[in-house]
Amino acid sequence: MSVEITCPRCAFQTVFQEVRRSADEFCPDCDFPLFWAGPPTDNGLDETGDAFRRLPGAEGRDAIGNRECPHCGERNSIGRQLCVRCNKLLVAPVAPLPAPLPWPAPHEPPPPLTDPSKWPVWVVAGLLVVVLFLLAGYIWIW
Repeated sequence: MSVEITCPRCAFQTVFQEVRRSADEFCPDCDFPLFWAGPPTDNGLDETGDAFRRLPGAEGRDAIGNRECPHCGERNSIGRQLCVRCNKLLVAPVAPLPAPLPWPAPHEPPPPLTDPSKWPVWVVAGLLVVVLFLLAGYIWIW
């Protein structure tokens, strides 16, 4: 009877004879010694082989890394969905989106520019004309 074994290091699946395990069973992909890997267990957990590695001398597989429970702070393995201590979901609560910034108030348009009065120009022009006439009259008389 053959059994399908998943390599704990690279998650490559291989088929070997279950009757007699030998020391020459190595992963064809990464050369990991598969005689250390135990038979596949069907314990209902949805764990992929990507996040696990086999520790020599230890039993089973251990997760690489961990994550904290957002409720109690307990460190749990990556493959877990529920916290070991408080049995709540390990999914962090989604932070609410910040309120949108208010639109800036429109600026009031500046008051329209008034035309400057023209009387200073006319006064200067008139004085200039008077001075010119006086100068012309003074020159004519002399």
